[in-house]
Amino acid sequence: MNTLKYSARQLLKNKWQILLVVFFAAIAVALYLLVGQLGKKSENHINKSVSGVDIVVGAKGSPLQLVLSSLFFIDNPTGNISVKEAAVWRKHPLVKESLPLSLGDNYAGNRLVGTEENYPSFLNLHLVEGVNFSKSFEAVVGAKVAAQLGASLGDSFTSQHGDSENGSSHDHPYTVVGILASCGCPFDNVIVVDAASFLESHHMTPEQAEISSLLIRGKTAMAKLQLPRMINENSKLQAAVPAIEADRLNQLSGGAFKLLELFSYLFLAVCLLALLAAFMSRLRELLRDSAILQLSGFSRFFTIKLIFFECFLLSLAGFLTGLLGYFIISKWALAGLLKKYGLDGALALDAMDLTLAFILVLSSAIIAYEFAKGNKQRSLLAHQAYVSYFYLHKNFSVKYTLVL
Repeated sequence: MNTLKYSARQLLKNKWQILLVVFFAAIAVALYLLVGQLGKKSENHINKSVSGVDIVVGAKGSPLQLVLSSLFFIDNPTGNISVKEAAVWRKHPLVKESLPLSLGDNYAGNRLVGTEENYPSFLNLHLVEGVNFSKSFEAVVGAKVAAQLGASLGDSFTSQHGDSENGSSHDHPYTVVGILASCGCPFDNVIVVDAASFLESHHMTPEQAEISSLLIRGKTAMAKLQLPRMINENSKLQAAVPAIEADRLNQLSGGAFKLLELFSYLFLAVCLLALLAAFMSRLRELLRDSAILQLSGFSRFFTIKLIFFECFLLSLAGFLTGLLGYFIISKWALAGLLKKYGLDGALALDAMDLTLAFILVLSSAIIAYEFAKGNKQRSLLAHQAYVSYFYLHKNFSVKYTLVL
């Protein structure tokens, strides 16, 4: 008898029991992957977003808010500062290079970031299509924004004031001249334009020119330590150190995330126990069937192969279903939340994640098999099977008792 054919017949015969095993395995896989990926990717995302920027200068207020608005684009700026005030620190001997940012407009819910032409080299960004802007009202679109809007070179759009799509529209349209390559950072979710565009769209003169913040890179390690203190003590501006604020953010969110992680792992443990119980229930039947098969003349190797083949098949089905559930949750159910924090598309799995998830399910099957086999050997669960062929064969009858 073909092992695959026999297993398929048994799976169809016990479909509700099989569906229960696959269901709990899928929940365990999806939850395991989500908890691990959200924690790992969010920490990497924070560290990557603040790398390369030593100091963020802006209006007085919360330093964490200043960093979140200037590097993550998930909060409002602490205010505006004049270009003249910022110029003093841009020319300071301890400053290696700097980059101004202007915030306050959006298109279709995606923030516009006004800056200078050297932003790709400063932030280590690259264009995958088109060219960088060279004049006012030219725009370079982030990778995720381009995918969301279906943007292509030559498209035009009109921005709205503020962060809401319902804000008042500006008069002058922007033209898309370039598309950024995906960086796995907040710039995937913004539209970059020339800072002069903000002046024109808000009808400000050069004397009234303001920016939201200034990103600074110090010349030396000592400059990185001295500049924040000098700016905070000798000006009306505020200097925030992204690395410090990122660490503070991890500490603030760490407790809540650890609690969420704890509950997630507790739920995962419950799912695994349910999976173990479902596996054991199915394996008890398999062990009973295998004993009957051996009495019917099938080899012990065939019955053992049958058990392990079905365990592997159920584990694979549960793993693939859980993987599908993981992608559905991360792509649709959590899409809005992930995009808000710049994590959409960042939950890609590597080979190690997939291997560990499959081992998690397969090990449950192996443990369940050992328990079921042990219960059989200890006769903790007893079944009596009486097989009589008297009515089929008049001259031959068999009566036996099988203890499982």
